[in-house]
Amino acid sequence: MKRRGLLGFGIGVLSALALRSSFGQTKYPERPVRLVIPYPPGGVYDGTGRPWADKAKAHFGTIVIENIGGAGSSLGTAAAARAKPDGYTILLGGNSGLVINPIAATRPLYDPIKDFDPIAVVGRNPTAIVVNPAPQPSTDRADRPETAPRQSTYHPTQAAAVLRPSFHSAGSAPRREASRSTRRSPSE
Repeated sequence: MKRRGLLGFGIGVLSALALRSSFGQTKYPERPVRLVIPYPPGGVYDGTGRPWADKAKAHFGTIVIENIGGAGSSLGTAAAARAKPDGYTILLGGNSGLVINPIAATRPLYDPIKDFDPIAVVGRNPTAIVVNPAPQPSTDRADRPETAPRQSTYHPTQAAAVLRPSFHSAGSAPRREASRSTRRSPSE
């Protein structure tokens, strides 16, 4: 485990121990702790949450992992928001469920500020946009930035458009910087 991961784990355990004293309980936990991962099994969040749960078992006892995927993590995040606020439900949240979805939704299912208290940063998931290091020059004048129309079509991959809304949003920034309007075209 990397240094940042250990730091995040340590902060999480210390936060949980602080929660124990704030609830005034003599023994915590008295029952299994529920870790909600708002994505289907096998993804990045699952690959982060399961090792964290294995390490945290020494402090929490039994941890039940519940993968609730759907709606760009909104369904799992909403399930955690509706849980009784007793310290027995932990959400492994990220920017999709706690930042982008509540802003983009007309009627959000939860309020990330009111419904959650942050306890630790477990990991970071940077986003990068890359290109081929040796692009072939175009012979078409319409492809050159100075003569190209101010609208372009892009084809997001299914993963970017459906599974990771943050990738979709991050891809919009370069187009905004280039003052181009865009229209989304279905993936091929």
